[in-house]
Amino acid sequence: MHRRDWLKGTSAAGLALLTQRWQLTAAEADVISAAFPKLADAALGKATALGASFADFHVMQTDSESLFVREEMVQGVDAGSSLGASVRVLVGGAWGFAASDDLSVENVIRLTESA
Repeated sequence: MHRRDWLKGTSAAGLALLTQRWQLTAAEADVISAAFPKLADAALGKATALGASFADFHVMQTDSESLFVREEMVQGVDAGSSLGASVRVLVGGAWGFAASDDLSVENVIRLTESA
């Protein structure tokens, strides 16, 4: 493959990535930031009530990008994002962990119980 052909293919793939919306908007980030204290209080309060000697709560966003190449030609581009919460607890010397993409208070309490 010649450099010029490679640049054409990767430029098109890069443009496709730029046109996809896969990150949180400022408004979505504000909603998550506003909800975080209530979610964390629910998780950590439940963990303490269930006897955990340690607990932590995380909200995370994972972003991914993929280029599909066949015979030195870009065949496709994919970008994605996922948002979720996780709870980790230490109870009686054993670690527990649970995660979900449901960021409701009720689900965070269920996560903590299952961890």
